[in-house]
Amino acid sequence: LAALVHDAMQPIGGALLLSGVRQKEMRHLSRRVDRADRSFRALRWLSQALRFPKDARVERQPCLLTKALDTVRKKSDRLMIDVPPEMSILAAPCGPELVLDTLLRNTRRYASGCRVLVRAQVSQEASKRVILLTVEDDGPGISKTTRAQLFDPTAVSEGGGLGVGLWLAQLMTRCNGGDLRFDDTARGSSFTSVWPFAPTPADDGYPTDLHEFARAMRDARATAGLTRAQLSAQSGIADSTIRNIETTRHRPTARIRARLIRALSQR
Repeated sequence: LAALVHDAMQPIGGALLLSGVRQKEMRHLSRRVDRADRSFRALRWLSQALRFPKDARVERQPCLLTKALDTVRKKSDRLMIDVPPEMSILAAPCGPELVLDTLLRNTRRYASGCRVLVRAQVSQEASKRVILLTVEDDGPGISKTTRAQLFDPTAVSEGGGLGVGLWLAQLMTRCNGGDLRFDDTARGSSFTSVWPFAPTPADDGYPTDLHEFARAMRDARATAGLTRAQLSAQSGIADSTIRNIETTRHRPTARIRARLIRALSQR
């Protein structure tokens, strides 16, 4: 992978410069070059992750799923999207785009004109929170013979490609601390990629997710050395309300949230 990235980046760099100079005349090329640039950035990180996993994981950052999806989807895609706008995952640069692009291109190739659903949900696996990102269609499905070779880079692709797309996508998710798997469905095909959950910070610096906000509140109160009763007195919020917020039984309103954060920041 490292050799492939090194050799391919030189013509890609030249094409990027050329597409910038003649943007209007080369829009189609520009889109292809942008996709190639994202792919090679992801592969460059992947080659580092396979050799130096600890060093590569430091580069992972929170990534909005909706932003990654908007980057790789086409206007012609007939997608049904069930992804919360604030949902984020912890991933390497261009990693989610590479996985999503692979899965969506496969639906265009093998299930053209069929319904495609992209959905994401939070789950608990092995004592940690993860995001399950599923791409499924109601197309002709995948034969049993092909299923056994889906993630085998040596298998010959029936669609005329290199046959390494799913293998690279699975490598990417695994190096990010997740996985990519085929879901056995009665109709069509379905793939689920597993990603580490990343809390999305709001403008006030605290997570928007209810569970992460509750954890942040408990940690902040412990750091400030305050009991619930003391925090209640400082913020003017009932002790029972604070308890319900910290145990995720109650989602605070914007006003209550602001008053609690202001009370904690005064310490």
